[in-house]
Amino acid sequence: MLFAGYSFAWSASWQYVCDFNWNNETVDFTNGGSISPLELTSQSQQYQEPVEVWCLSIPNDTSTSGQHVGLEVTNQDPNQGSDAPLAMRTSNTQQSGNSLPFYLCLGKEETDHLCVSQVNDKRTYDWGYSPKDPSIAPDIFQLVSKDDPADPCNDGSGKAQWCADGFMISKGPFNNIAYIHIKTKPGIIRGAPPAPGIYQDIVTATLNGNLGTNMSLPEPSTVDITKETTATMTLEATLRPDCRIDSAPDVPMKGSFSSQLSQQQQIGVTCTNTTPYSMSFAGANDITGWHQMKSETNSDMLRYQIYSNSTHTALWNNTQSFIGSGLQQNHDIYYATDPSQANLPAGTYQDTETLTVSY
Repeated sequence: MLFAGYSFAWSASWQYVCDFNWNNETVDFTNGGSISPLELTSQSQQYQEPVEVWCLSIPNDTSTSGQHVGLEVTNQDPNQGSDAPLAMRTSNTQQSGNSLPFYLCLGKEETDHLCVSQVNDKRTYDWGYSPKDPSIAPDIFQLVSKDDPADPCNDGSGKAQWCADGFMISKGPFNNIAYIHIKTKPGIIRGAPPAPGIYQDIVTATLNGNLGTNMSLPEPSTVDITKETTATMTLEATLRPDCRIDSAPDVPMKGSFSSQLSQQQQIGVTCTNTTPYSMSFAGANDITGWHQMKSETNSDMLRYQIYSNSTHTALWNNTQSFIGSGLQQNHDIYYATDPSQANLPAGTYQDTETLTVSY
């Protein structure tokens, strides 16, 4: 007796094996807190967040040919051009030129297979043409953790419109959740640092493609992800005021007469764009009206002042206000000993000045 054998595979729409509800997502890049714009100029910052897409399994299939996933941002602020760079902007009209440029990436942090940087910018990742080509799915999905939103179909009794249709396939639990992440552009931000404030952008992202599931019958062998894959996302970030002292070199004063010593110093300070700040000095041996350097060998004190001009006629004003630009600003500081003080014995005199930048 002869038996005829056959095998077949079938392709299902995405919703047969996943719950897809990622519309109206809010992604807070600063995770409820804030970040200094100065931190964004030195290195790329990344923030990942789960989106409401849950799947039955992580389809790590490298044998099915022709697999691909594409990501495209198709809509943004109507006031921006059709190919405008992705950037969060502030609603503060006085800071209308400020923006926070970013990449929107599908997948977890440090996975850059699918990152878009401007409106109508579509990126596609292909695999399955060679066994050596890695699947992108493990970079997109991970097991649901206690901090992730739970799938409404997790117990198999969620509302019908949230669940797979149940034909040949279980309605749950769907314990794998998809991630996206935002990545900033330090090279661009460094040249035009944004001011502190609340930044926002609204984008529409479209996901499409075809994945092998690596599952056996009755589950489908491939999944079509061209349906229910458009999401509106509100992207937010809170930038806080910040300042840093970039350079404050020591001040050596040398000469034959202690009453005739002077020196110039340049201090570098970077404060966030539009942030007011002041610089104050406090010495370790200060008395009313004077700073003092103490002798290393006895109790002698050498008086000196700090000035804002080279002619030593304008004392440094600790309350003088400056305005940050987001870039380093250099301040010339001038020091001179008291010309009316009698010359002190030769030797080494020293003081420690504490510079405070207030903002």
